[in-house]
Amino acid sequence: MTGTADTEAEEFKKIYKLDVVVIPTNVKVQRIDFPDRVYRSEREKYNAIAQEIKELHEKGQPVLVGTISIEKSEVLSALLKKNGIPHSVLNAKHHEKEAEIVENAGIPGAVTVATNMAGRGTDIVLGGAARYMKTLEELEETDEASRNFRSAILTKDFAGARGLVDTLDTTARKDLARTIVDRAEIWIKNHLEVKRLGGLHILGTERHEARRIDNQLRGRSGRQGDPGSSRFYLSLEDQLMRLFGGQRLMNIMERLGMTEGQELEARMVDRAIQRAQKRVENHNFDMRKHLLEYDDVMNRQREFVYAERNKLMVGEDVRGHLKEWMEEVIENKVLEFCDASDPSRWDLDSLNEWIRTVIGVNETIVADDYKREKTPLETMFNKLLEKAWAQYQEKAEGIGLENFSYLERRIALDLIDARWKDHLYTMDHLREGIWAISYSEKNPLVEYKIQGFRLFDAMVQMIKEQITEFLFRVEVEGPVLQAPKRRPVISSESHQSLDSFDSMAATPGNMPGMTGQGTSKAPDITVSGGGSSKRKTSRKRRR
Repeated sequence: MTGTADTEAEEFKKIYKLDVVVIPTNVKVQRIDFPDRVYRSEREKYNAIAQEIKELHEKGQPVLVGTISIEKSEVLSALLKKNGIPHSVLNAKHHEKEAEIVENAGIPGAVTVATNMAGRGTDIVLGGAARYMKTLEELEETDEASRNFRSAILTKDFAGARGLVDTLDTTARKDLARTIVDRAEIWIKNHLEVKRLGGLHILGTERHEARRIDNQLRGRSGRQGDPGSSRFYLSLEDQLMRLFGGQRLMNIMERLGMTEGQELEARMVDRAIQRAQKRVENHNFDMRKHLLEYDDVMNRQREFVYAERNKLMVGEDVRGHLKEWMEEVIENKVLEFCDASDPSRWDLDSLNEWIRTVIGVNETIVADDYKREKTPLETMFNKLLEKAWAQYQEKAEGIGLENFSYLERRIALDLIDARWKDHLYTMDHLREGIWAISYSEKNPLVEYKIQGFRLFDAMVQMIKEQITEFLFRVEVEGPVLQAPKRRPVISSESHQSLDSFDSMAATPGNMPGMTGQGTSKAPDITVSGGGSSKRKTSRKRRR
C-alpha cells in the first residue's frame, strides 16, 4: 500500500500485472495546492523563495522546504542564514537527528529545509510533537484517580485534567501530572495557532522528474483533515525546464515584457510541466523495462538451476534423477562416436577409451558383435548402459547405500554450484559487451538471449558430464561421517572450496567437502576421481 502509486499505474500493470486502486482519504483533504511560480533564472527563484519563507516565518506559519538534492539544500540554507532566518536542515547527512527535526517542523514559525525523501515515516504534527504524551507514559495507573486523569488527557480535556491533579495520592505524582498538563496546554495552544494560520506550508524549490516524488512532498501537509498549502518554485535554468519547454517559456516571458524578479504563474504552465514530467517518466519506464528483459534471461536460467538444486537437496529419489542424467551423457557419447547405420563405421577406439578412462566401466565394444542386429546402435547402447549401471550399483553397495547416497547429493550440489558461479561471471561479461553487436545491425537483446541460451545449454551439459564422471570413478577409503541434516534453506546453503573445482575439472583429485571439517572427528577419506578426458564435445541429437 502506498499513497503515490497512481502515477505509476501503467508500469505496475505492464511489468508486474498489478492493478492500482485509489482509496479515498479518511478525511477530506483541506490542503490548498497553489500554481507553480516560474522565474527566468535560478538566482531570481531563490531570492523569491527566501522572501516568501521570511514572510511566513514572521507570520508564524511553519514551512517545510523541499529540495531535490543535499547540495541544493545546503545552498538554500546558506541563503537563509544570510537573510537571518532561523531554520533546520534535514538531509541524509543527519540520520540521528531526523526524527527530532521532523517532530519540530510543525511548531509555529519553524522553517525546515529537507531533501524530498528525507524524514519520511514520521508525521509532522501541527504545533510540534505532543511531548506531553511521552511524559504521560511515566505516570502509572495505580488507582481510579490516575486512570481518570489519563482518560482526560487522552481525550484532550486539559481543563478537566488540571482539576484532577489534586486527587492523585502522592506529591511526586501530582508534580508529574502538573507537568503533563502544562505541556499539553502549550501544545494545544501552538496547535490551534498553526491551524489558524493555515497549517503547514510546503515549498518545493524544483520539480522532480517523477510526479510521484512531488506528490510525496505535498503529502507531508494536510494530513488527516488538517489545513495546509503547497507551492513549487521553478526557473528556466532547472534541469527539467531546460530539457522540456524552457526556451518556449522564455519566449513567452520576453513577449510579455516581464522584468527581472517577476514570476510567471498560470495553470497552463502547470500542465506543461506535468506533461514534461510524464515524458521523463515514460522514458525512465522504457529504460527499466528494457533492463528487465535482460534480467528475465538470467531469471529463467536461475529458476531452472534452483529447481534442480531443490530436487537434489530435498528430493527422495536423488539416484533416479541422477540416473537420467547419466543415461543422457552416455547416449550423447555413443551418438558422437558411432554412426547409426553401419557398425563398421563406428569410432570404437575413441568410445572404448572414453568408457575406460572417463566412467571406468570394464567393457570393450566390438563391431562384429552387432553387425547382425536389426538396430545395432540401440542394442549396443542398451547393453553398455546395463553394464555401466550394474557396475555403478555394485560400487554403491560396496560403499554403503546410505553413505553413497550422501556422496551423490554432495558431489552433485558442489559441481552445480561451481559451474553456476562460473556461468554468472560469463553472462556478466556477455552483457557488458553485447551492445557492440548493434554495429552489425543486429538487436543486442535478441543476440544476448541467443548466446545466453547457448552458454547455458553448454553449462548444463558440462554439469551432467562432470557429475557422471565423478560418481562413476569416486573411491572412498575409511568411514563417511555425514554432516548433520539441516533445513533446506537455499539462501544459506554453503559448500566448501568451490574454487578448487576450476582445477578439478581437468584433473579431479580429492573432492571438497569430504574432509570432515566442522565435525568432532575428521574422517579418514580418500576420494579419487580418476583420469579426465580433455576432449571438447558437442551434443548431437539422434535423427
